[in-house]
Amino acid sequence: MKAARTQSRTTTLNGNSSKVAPRGCFVDLDKDKLRGGSYTSSKAAGWLCGWAIQSAEVVVLEQSCGGGAFWETAAHRLREVGGMPAKIGPNLTGVEIILT
Repeated sequence: MKAARTQSRTTTLNGNSSKVAPRGCFVDLDKDKLRGGSYTSSKAAGWLCGWAIQSAEVVVLEQSCGGGAFWETAAHRLREVGGMPAKIGPNLTGVEIILT
């Protein structure tokens, strides 16, 4: 049985495509992954927020809010545990660094 070898498209740090055959764990990385970006699924965010947020007084710092899935889930969880809308906003802080 022969293994088929395919040419993959990779993205360089400056966003250009490269025809160089990728090697190792850096196969088919998009621009966000090359800069170290990753995104939390809504299922994972739900589990984490359910575990971590046990009262309406919890203060949440999202150090890389990206698409906001974790941040949004945290706001819903704070509401579920009795947080008042006026208090939820001040209890949430999100940061995202975008390099241009």
